[in-house]
Amino acid sequence: MTSRTWIPAAVLIVVALLGPAAAQSRPSSRLSYSRGSGADHCPDEDAIRNAVAGRLGYSPFASGTTGKQISATIARDGKQLRARVEVRDEAGVVTGSREIVSDKNDCEELASSVTLAISIAIDPLSLTRPAPAASSSQPPPVTSAPPPPTAAPPVTVYVERPVAAPSAAPRSEPIRLRATAGLLTSLGTAPAPALGAAVYGGVRWAAMSVGIEGRADLPASKEQSTGGSVKSSLLAGLLVPCLHHGAAMGCALFALGALQGTGEQVSEPRKDTTPYAALGVRVAAELPMSPALAARINADLLGTLTRTTLRIDGAEAWTTPVIAGSLGVGVAGTF
Repeated sequence: MTSRTWIPAAVLIVVALLGPAAAQSRPSSRLSYSRGSGADHCPDEDAIRNAVAGRLGYSPFASGTTGKQISATIARDGKQLRARVEVRDEAGVVTGSREIVSDKNDCEELASSVTLAISIAIDPLSLTRPAPAASSSQPPPVTSAPPPPTAAPPVTVYVERPVAAPSAAPRSEPIRLRATAGLLTSLGTAPAPALGAAVYGGVRWAAMSVGIEGRADLPASKEQSTGGSVKSSLLAGLLVPCLHHGAAMGCALFALGALQGTGEQVSEPRKDTTPYAALGVRVAAELPMSPALAARINADLLGTLTRTTLRIDGAEAWTTPVIAGSLGVGVAGTF
């Protein structure tokens, strides 16, 4: 915003704020001016007072402890020079304030804008009157006085207004893809401990995930004391909804698949496939290896809903137990 565009707006703001003062022929105010850290080379208070007097055509500054108070400061804020002009009424209540910033670190530029702001705060209608003729009774402008407003360099002006603090917007969590692959060993899905593999694909949002897992237990066999052996293998799909907390996670398991049993070294070999269904839980931990990959270990506990009995020559050889469990290791990726 340039000085040409904010001056009319400033006049309207100050007129609204100061009201009765604008109607006085020669309004006056008390002035308090200071230079903060990094602004020692900027114009001092006498220079600002003389510059304002030269702009208004009279000395507008009153003495004493009553009346309207104008305070102005210039200080360095990082790489910028920043000025603040504040107006208080006779009761000490702030009726207007303005911040002016010079990105060029130009004290003369900033002092010119401060002089203009103080002049408007004292006499809002001063810009509508012709410039006063110089006289010996008026304080002469000092060499550090800024040029007329039309020649002032552009400055950035901030007008402070009370603003209600905005409520914090909830952070939007992205939906990410998840995939895992690993090896497992299980008990209770075959007559003997079985090795297998599992792959998983799904999605994760915030602390929740859901996906489908495919599991294959390799055939495992058990010798019978009466001769011969039985073996079985398992193929199953699992629905796996999970909750995550840091590196830990807990999941529900819904399994549906097929159990294939076979009798070997018997007089009447048979191969049968029976349905397999189970419900269970999983606890797992994922240790990050990179932003997208993690090493994973999990333990599953399943309750069998469909129990299968394998027989050799009509005699019961093995029955699916009520409870089955497995341990797995692998790699998990979130993308």
